[in-house]
Parts: sequence; structure tokens; C-alpha cells
Amino acid sequence: SGKENVYANNSHGSMVLSCIAGRINGQNIGLATGAEFLLARTEQATGEPFSEEENWLAAAEWADQNGADIISSSLGYTFNRYFQEQMDGKTSLVTRSANMAARKGMLVVNAAGNDGDSKWKFLGAPADADSVLTVGGVSPTTGFHIGFSSFGPTADKRLKPNVIAYGSVIAASKKGLEHVFGTSFSTPLVSGFAACAWQMNRDMNNMQLFELLEKSGHLYPYFDYANGYGIPQASYFTDSIKIRADTTFSFVKDGNILRVTVLKEYLDSIGTGYNLLYYHRENKRNYLDKYAVIDVYDENPVEFNMDDFEKGEKVMVHFKNYTVEYVF
Repeated sequence: SGKENVYANNSHGSMVLSCIAGRINGQNIGLATGAEFLLARTEQATGEPFSEEENWLAAAEWADQNGADIISSSLGYTFNRYFQEQMDGKTSLVTRSANMAARKGMLVVNAAGNDGDSKWKFLGAPADADSVLTVGGVSPTTGFHIGFSSFGPTADKRLKPNVIAYGSVIAASKKGLEHVFGTSFSTPLVSGFAACAWQMNRDMNNMQLFELLEKSGHLYPYFDYANGYGIPQASYFTDSIKIRADTTFSFVKDGNILRVTVLKEYLDSIGTGYNLLYYHRENKRNYLDKYAVIDVYDENPVEFNMDDFEKGEKVMVHFKNYTVEYVF
């Protein structure tokens, strides 16, 4: 609108900001309340005119001119303007703008989108940019991918989302504190986390931090197109000694069947916390043909027919911090 006041319109921005800067009754509810903030409103909130992408570019330039380190962007453009094959990291103006912002040294964090349970399903722009840390959503109650969170990969088969965070939060709104849903809120959780991680080591550049945030994911080195590398973990940045994960399962061959066998002591903990086993199948072109998450209830939660795999294809399995890859 060309006006300095960004507070008089839609409350979405306030809700997002509260996940980073929020305080109530002297208690911090945001993840980086000590940061400084530049607030830019780029959305009209009615329709999806192309001018919104131009606004985003202008906001990124303004942010750079005023010394911003991180852009937290909770928006995306999909079927109103593009085809899925255009989510390739190089087509849309906003995607090219986001990559340009990253080249200027800013960490760009963007929502994957909320189309996971719609006909579109996939992430939007600028979440498709290769230099954007794209954030998907996970349910805080189950640990599973939250249904509305958009899926990757990009049209050119790059990993997206990069990481995930809770897509169900308590945020500040015009009504006070409110329970809200969306990857719009997963994103500022990661942006606030990133600010804290960067404050620990200001000698890092934005893309070094990007890589470390991926490596701090609770699933790393496992990944898939719903969860990325998982939820970033503070312990990755604060613990000087990286403790090797205990073995939680093994691969067992039985003829042409390859079984994943969970160790007995980990079956005994069923019913306490998350007991999720993740696996993906990677083809020789280095992208995933299949991935799944299983709630573990028995010793052999998944098996593979080895005749279904070509030489050089891979299966990766993750369970309780332990990850193993099997190459056929």
C-alpha cells in the first residue's frame, strides 16, 4: 500500500511474528525474542495478483539495504498462477528473487505451503528455490506429517521440504492467544531457531548455516519429501560431543526377502512417546520412488522383496535416531 503502518490489515503477519518475537506476561513464547525485526507486508490478502511477487522482491531489497540477516516468509504461489512443472527453482519471479536474496547473504526461510490435502499437493514458489530453507509441517501430538503440509520434491526432483516444525501452534491474534494451523507457523519456528543458532557463531555465512540446520534435523541423514531432514535440534549446536546413536534395528535376509527387525528392548518402550520408523526407496537417478512412516508395534514392521530392486538402488531406514542404508 506504500504506507509505513503494517498493522492495520490482516492479522496473519502478527500471528507469524508472535512465533519469533512473542512475549506474554513477561514470558517468552517466541523463539528469538532478542532479535531486531523489519516488517514488510507484501500480500494483498485478497486474490493472488502478480504484483505480490514484485512486492516480495521489493521487500527483499529493502531488507538487504537495512541489514537483515534472515527473511522469514510465510506465503506461496501455486495453481492460481503456475503449473506444477514450473516449481523448478528457476521460473517464478519470487523464486528467482529468493535465490538473489540468498546470494546477498541472507538466510531465506519459506513455508512449504498448505496444499498437501488438496489437488495441487506440492510446494509452491518460492519454496522451490534451491537456496531457500523450505519448512514443512508436523503434528506435535503424533509426530506424523500434518495433513495439509505440502509435499516435495521440486519439479526437477530436488529435496523439499528441507526441514519441518510444528504446524499446530498457539499464536497471538486479534482475539488474543489462538490455536492456529499451517506451515505459515512452522516457518517462523525455524526462523527463530536459525537466529539463535547463528547468534552462537556469527562467522558462519547463510549457506553454511543452511547446511547445519539440515544436519541438525532429528532424522538426518534420512530424508523424504514430506519431512525433509526432520525437526532441527538445539543439541546439535550446543553439544560439543556428537554421541553415536545406539543400534535400534537390523536388516535380516530371508531368501529374497529383506526384513527390518527391531531390537527387543525398543519394542518394550511401545506406548511411550513416538515410535515412528521411516524408510525410503531411492532409485539410481538419486530421487525417491517411495517413502513411508510406520508406527511400530511389532518386531518386523516392514519388509522388502529384493527381486523388486535393480542393482544400485537403495533403501534407507530410520528408527529412534539410528539410520542405516542398504544398497542392492
